[in-house]
Order: sequence, then structure tokens, then C-alpha cells
Amino acid sequence: MPWGDLGAQAVRRLTRAYLLALGLLAALILAGGLLSGDLLRRQNEKAAALHAAAQLPFTVQRIARLAPVAATGRDAAALATVEEEARAMLGALERWRALAERTGLLADPGPAFRHLGFRPLLGGAESFALQALALGPLIEAGEARFAAQAAEALRHEGQEHLAPLLRDGANALALRTETQMAWIQRLHGGLLTLALLLLGAQAVLIFGPLTRRIGRLAARLEVEARTDSLTGLMNRRAVTEALALRLAQGEPLALIAVDLDHFKEANDAEGHEAGDALLRAAAQRLRRSLRRTDIVGRLGGDEFVAFLPGVREEAEVRAIAERVRRVLHESVPYRNRRLRLGATLGVALAPGDATTGEALLRAADAALVRAKRAGRGTVGRAAPEDSARFQREAAIAEALSAAEELPGLEVHLQPLLPLDGRGGPFAVESLARWSHPELGPIRAPELFAVAQRIGRAVPLGRQALALALREFSALPREEGLRLCVNFCSAELLAEDGVEALGAVLRAAGLDFSCLVVEVQEESLSGRSGQRSGAALGALRAAGAWIAVDDFGGGSLSLGALLGPRLDLVKLDRALVARMAREPEALRLGAGLVALLRHHGAEVVGKGVETAAEGAALRAAGCRIAQGDALAPPMTGAELLAWLRENGVLELRSAP
Repeated sequence: MPWGDLGAQAVRRLTRAYLLALGLLAALILAGGLLSGDLLRRQNEKAAALHAAAQLPFTVQRIARLAPVAATGRDAAALATVEEEARAMLGALERWRALAERTGLLADPGPAFRHLGFRPLLGGAESFALQALALGPLIEAGEARFAAQAAEALRHEGQEHLAPLLRDGANALALRTETQMAWIQRLHGGLLTLALLLLGAQAVLIFGPLTRRIGRLAARLEVEARTDSLTGLMNRRAVTEALALRLAQGEPLALIAVDLDHFKEANDAEGHEAGDALLRAAAQRLRRSLRRTDIVGRLGGDEFVAFLPGVREEAEVRAIAERVRRVLHESVPYRNRRLRLGATLGVALAPGDATTGEALLRAADAALVRAKRAGRGTVGRAAPEDSARFQREAAIAEALSAAEELPGLEVHLQPLLPLDGRGGPFAVESLARWSHPELGPIRAPELFAVAQRIGRAVPLGRQALALALREFSALPREEGLRLCVNFCSAELLAEDGVEALGAVLRAAGLDFSCLVVEVQEESLSGRSGQRSGAALGALRAAGAWIAVDDFGGGSLSLGALLGPRLDLVKLDRALVARMAREPEALRLGAGLVALLRHHGAEVVGKGVETAAEGAALRAAGCRIAQGDALAPPMTGAELLAWLRENGVLELRSAP
């Protein structure tokens, strides 16, 4: 169980603690935010109220000074100023009263200011302002004597009593608000400190243990990802990495590929538990029969592999392989009976047989195949030609993997021509050409086979297609000339296959109507045919033609012709050659041509190298052929010149 190391209970506890901590942290942040907003609002209100309270004594003094002048009725400006100051005083008193109530100053002014009596003080100040506002109506009513008396009372009250009291009240209000604001600030600071402490506690008590547990889990998962769960041996990935590392260090080593005999019989007859018992027994015996420095792995199924660092002689590795074979041929006890066990082995040596991990594994596998041909329970050795082939394929794979595009890749065009010699080419096929710096020219089938095996077929195919379209653009296309391009299964099944192909065609100023998608027989049969059928259908719906290459050279059944509709069928080169030599083959070819044409496909004889082969194709009813006897592969410009020189194509300008 992946989380077994953590413990489900511990994980639940950590999760609950983490969620609780997050909730508390969110509550603290929210409370801190609310307090900050309230603190800012109170600060603004306090500043406005304190400013107004601080100005009240001066306002009272100005009213007291101007009231006698205004009471004479001869100075309208003085009276207007008194009224304006009185109204401002009433507004300031309202703000003062609100702030005093909120700070509790009205209920408890404190021992230092209890003598003030804030409520009578505010009431007296309000009465003072109202008396100042009453001067104007008295003067308008002609009550000059009463106005003068009121003004004198205002002067005496304001200067002698009210102004000093208001000054003391403003100081008391400022002190009380400062005390309250300091308390709110301390509370806000406490909340922030608590939030920071909670974050620290999360890091120490939750994230620390969780990180350590996840680290242990990741290490365990890494081990599990590199270990075969049934036998405890290295799995394919770990074996491949370890082998590549040893070979990169230039260390000589021997590799033994092991395939168990009788495993399938035990698995089928006794059940999977018996098969598992055989696999575990084989793994234990392999470990015991080899040195501690040797590395053993299970590739899958009943296939094992062991590589032996430092072993460089064939005689030595054969002796070790024989010992392993004898150990694995001993029966295995299982439920009070014994199960048969045996093994066939193949050996390979590095650097003699191969210098890369993949090539060495393939060499050992080829040796295993040779051993099986000789009989079960034997030890095989790869032939020199196998080693040469694997070394060659490894060099090609290295060149393909070195860059996104294969340097030096070229594409030539070969026309598909009417066998009666009338008219221009029916289509042209793109043929990739590439030369390895050391191996020399590499045939396209070999190149693409290696590319498909290492996962580079799609980028290589797209590079070849772009080059083919560039050469194809040199040819005139007024008469519906099409370009035949070979596609492998990987290209057909690529996720963006149709869209990417359309983009390449548009970039060349072309569309699907000029394209013939050629596939091999295996792309139309079995599981591969089921998966690629949808892609071929989409390509045909977009306007491309579908063709099958080398028909009659593989194991394609005629029932596959009922799948995606074929527009073009190319007869295999070997069949064409036999049709020229053998009457029976010619009759079979004629029947195939008739059947395929009845099915709606045009038939092309491929690889025509002699006049006799061309004559056999005509006799079989085939109308189109391709081969060096008719025209060799050429660049687009060379092909255009060849067609004109041979009178196949009327002289015209390419569009």
C-alpha cells in the first residue's frame, strides 16, 4: 500500500491539525483585518474630533470678543462672524459628544478630570453657542439693550469660565482616546504575533513531519518503481539504467538473458500461484548462483537478465551460464509436489558484441533465439552477423537521437508511370536517402525501422515529408499529380497526426488532395489495423488517397480490404519478379489485379527492373508501374528535366 509507511492514522491526524491550523490562521488574519479597518476608522474620527475639540476654546474666545461689537448692530461683519463661529461650535460639540460617549468619558472622566462634569460642560457650551446665535434676532427686533446684556454675558462667560474648561476637556478627551487607541493597537499586535507563532508551529509541528514522511514515501516509491514486486529483483527500467551506466564507464561485462522453460505449462495447469512460485524460485536461484557484484533483474513475464561486470572472455561467461542453467533445471517444491523448471540462455559480451545497453540486450536476445532453435535448456551465443547488425542499428539510433532533425537527410522522387507509355506520371513517390558518416548509405526501411523502435519515427517522418513537399513543388500539377508518402503506425497514431500533417501541407501551399498516404500491410491488420483505421478514415475524408505498399509480401488477409477504402495498391517487388518468371505467379497476379480493381483500387507494379517484368504486369492487366527500369529516383528538378527529355511531359511552366 503506497501510504503504508506514513500510516493512515498519522496522515489523518496531520490533515486535521493542518486544517485546524489553517482555520485559526484565517480567523486571526480576518480579525486582524477587521481591527486594522476599525483602527483606521477610529483614527480618522479621533483626529477630526480632537481637532474640533482643540479649536473650541479659541472659537469661544472669538465669539466672546466679537459679541459686544456685534450687539451694537453697527458692524454686520462682526455679527456674521459670530453666527458662523456659533454654528461651527455646535457641529464640533456633536463630534466631541459622540467621541466622548464611545470612549466612556461621559460616564467616567477619571479622577483627574472628574471636577469638569463633562455633561454640564457640553450643555453649557451648547447654550453658549445658542445665545450667540440669538444676538441676530434680538438686534433685528430692536432690543439693543437686551442684545448688549447678552453680549456682555457671552464675553464674561466665554473668557472667564468656558474657554479654560473646554481646554481642560479637550486635553481629557485626547488622553482618553490615546489610551483606548493604544489598547486596540496592542490587541492588533497580539493577534499578528499569535498568527506568526501559529505559522511557526505549523512549520515545526506539521510541515516538518509531513515533509519528512513524504520524503521517505518518495524514496520508497522510487525503490518500488525500480523493483519487481514479485521477485524483489530489479525491473526492466532499473536494469536498463544500470547497464547503460556500466557501459558508459567503459567497463567490460557479460550479459546473460534467461528464458524459463515449462513456466507456461505450470501457469496454465496449476494456476498463477504456481507460476509465481516458479518465478520466485528462479529469482532466488539466480541470486545464489552469481557473484554478489553481479546484477540480476526481471524484464517481464518469465524473462530474466543478469550482467556480470569484469567478465570479458566467452569461455568464462559460458561456464557461468552453464552453472546457472543447471541450477535452474532443478524442480521446485510446491504444495507437496514438485514443479518442473528449466531455462534457455543467451550470452553476449561488451564491448565485443555491442557498446550500448539496448544493443547488448538485443544481442543477448538474439543469442537466446538461437539457443531455442537448437533446443530447450541450452546456452546460445549471438552470431557475428547479429553483433554487426546490432552495432549498426545502435550507431543509427545514436545519430537519430543526437538532434531534433537528422542532418543530411534527403528525399528523391520516383514517378509511377503508365505501362503503355502514354501520358504523364500517375503520381510520384518520395524516397528518403541518408548516409551515415561511418556506415555509408542507409536504406529508408532500415532507417525508419530503427527510428520507430526508439520513438523517433514521428519527427523523422515529418522532416522527410517537408523535404518531399519541397521537391514536389518543382513539378507541374495541372493534371492532378499526387505525392506518395510512406507513413508508419506511430505517425498514423500520433495524437496530432492529421492536424500536424495539414499544417505541413498548408505551409507548402498544398492540401490533402495532392497526397497519397502509403502504409505497410501490418498497418491494416490485427490490432494495429483497428487503431489506425480511424486515422486513415480521417485522412481520406480530408481528401487524401490511401495506399497499401508491398501487397502480397506479408500476411495481410483479403478481409482487410473491407477496412478503410484503398485507392492504390502496390504489388510487392518479389511477386512482380515471380510473375515474369512463373506462369502460375502470373495467373495469380492477374487474379489479384482484377480483384483489386473490382474493389475500386488502382494497382501499381513496384520495383520493375526488367522489360520482362513490365511485360508480365501488362499481361496481368496492370496499368501503372514503378521501378528503375522506367525511371530512377531523382530530385524534383531532375525529374522535371527527365520527363521533358523523354517526351513524357509537355513543356510547361511549373505553377
